[in-house]
This record gives sequence, C-alpha cells and structure tokens, in this order.
Amino acid sequence: MDPVLPIFWNLPAPQVLEQLSSAPQGLSATQAETALARFGPNELRPTDRLSGLRLLLKQFASPITLILIAGAILSLFLGDVADATIILIIVVVSGVLGFWQEHGAANTVAKLLAVVQTKATVLRDGNEVKLALADVVPGDLVLLAAGATIPGDCLLIFAKLYHLPHAEREQRVREALAFMGLTDAAEKLVRTYSGGMIRRLEIAQSTLHRPRVLFLDEPTVGLDPLARSAVWEHLLRLRNVYGTTIFLTTHAMDEADQLCDRVAIMHQGRVAVVGAPAELKASIGGPGHTLDEVFKHYAGDALETGGYYRDTASERRTARRLG
Repeated sequence: MDPVLPIFWNLPAPQVLEQLSSAPQGLSATQAETALARFGPNELRPTDRLSGLRLLLKQFASPITLILIAGAILSLFLGDVADATIILIIVVVSGVLGFWQEHGAANTVAKLLAVVQTKATVLRDGNEVKLALADVVPGDLVLLAAGATIPGDCLLIFAKLYHLPHAEREQRVREALAFMGLTDAAEKLVRTYSGGMIRRLEIAQSTLHRPRVLFLDEPTVGLDPLARSAVWEHLLRLRNVYGTTIFLTTHAMDEADQLCDRVAIMHQGRVAVVGAPAELKASIGGPGHTLDEVFKHYAGDALETGGYYRDTASERRTARRLG
C-alpha cells in the first residue's frame, strides 16, 4: 500500500479530508471502490505456507536433531547397529509427531480465519456501514465503538499517537487513570461519566506523555463547584508531582487565584496587566481586594458587546457535553 499522510495527526481535519478526497459524511461508494482498486485490501500480506514435504524436513533441521543423526551415523560407522537404530527411530518418531502437530495447527488456524471475520463501522455516503476490515480504505471515516467509550481504550489510542514505547503504554495508562482518580471507573462507558470525570479523563489523555508544558482552554467550564474543585486538585498535583508548567485560560477569577502563579488579564485582544495574584491585588490597594476587582479595574466595568454567535454556541455545546 502506498504511504498516505504519514503525519496526519498534525494536520487540521479539513486538510486531511481534502488530501484523502473524503468528506465529513465519508466516502461515496464509487470513491471507496476506486480507493480499494488503488491501494488493495486492508490486510497483512499472508505468509506462504510450507508444503507438506518442506514442513516435514523442517522437523529434522534443529541442532539437537542433527546431533542425534550424526550420533547415529557414528554408531553405524563403529558397528553399533542397535544404538544407531534406536537413535534413528527416536528422531523419525519425533519428527513425524512434530509434523503432525504443526500441520494440524496450521489447518485449524486457517479454518478459523476463514470463519471469523472482524468488521468495522464506517461512514459511506453519510450512512453507517459495517465492512470487513479488508474493505476499509484510506479516506474512510471509521466510527470507534469500544475505543471511543471505554477510558482505558481511549488512553491507549492516545499513548500510541504520542509514540510512547509499547512496553510502557499500559503502565502509563494505569498511572494516568490512578493519578486522575478514575481507576474505579476505568471500565465504565464515558457516557455515564459526570462532567468533572470527563474533564479529568481529558486531562489524563493530555498528560500521558508527561509534557513539560500543558495548555488548557477553560478546563472547568460548565462544571459544578464540586467538580471544579476536583479538577483544581488534580491540576495542582500535576504541577507539583511532574513539574508541569500549565497555561490555562479562564473567565473565573477565583480559579486563576487558586491555580496560577502569574495571571495575565486580557482586554479587547490585548494584555492589560501581568503579575502574581497578590501583586495584582496590591496594585489596586491591598490584599483585601479580589481578582474580580482587579479585572474590573484593568479591563473596565462596561459590558463588552462583541463576540460571535458561533462562539456562544460552541460554549453551550461544551457545557451540555460536560453535563
């Protein structure tokens, strides 16, 4: 199969779809047929099975068997026919038994593969279609089932995307779930999660590779006070245990006060002021003030009437998703 978009995970989704001649509703039947003819079946090339004679001869190619045969020949050369005969009988019986077992196992596996056929669900012409894995082609939008709903599977997918060593992936997933307090819920469907648990799972995904710097966009939006506190606690642990530098955006000044060592207040697309929370409070008259008052002081107390409907709709969808 020709290589297709080897760094697709670094590209915007529209660009990936464009390069694969696909669309949000998936490939059309004609496009899928053309892709299958171009790239071939989505399957590993089967290994050539040994013929019966080659498989039988293979049983006598091991070093121990060759030593026994050499010993039998030496016994014949020395005139010890009985020992040579016993050794040769053992070698032949062992070889025949090995051939019979290996040949039978190969036939059983071949029959099982012919009966059991794994399928995937993809979008074709906007409809969900179940296909044999061999019929999935580049450009197909595959709908994940267990991987999209079971937290452990989600994290394993992210571990692979982050190029974590295969031997470390499962351990990292277990550690991330435990670190975010999700071990007991690891086998539950994500749709049964509360908003706070979903946020913690998202943070677990982003920290699998233990980044030195982590960017979070309003990590507690739409959460109730208990869920917000839980996310705050885990973010602080992430910073203290792994030494991660966290950049986050938030509209909640109490969140900035609780989590941040330095705060930058934005107003109309510009940084109005930067400093530690205590410094910012002192700049407007002392520690008795809050960051809400600091924000009003530097950003003005007039309501901003800008913004777009799309932004508001996106925020509402996020809040609904998090419950």
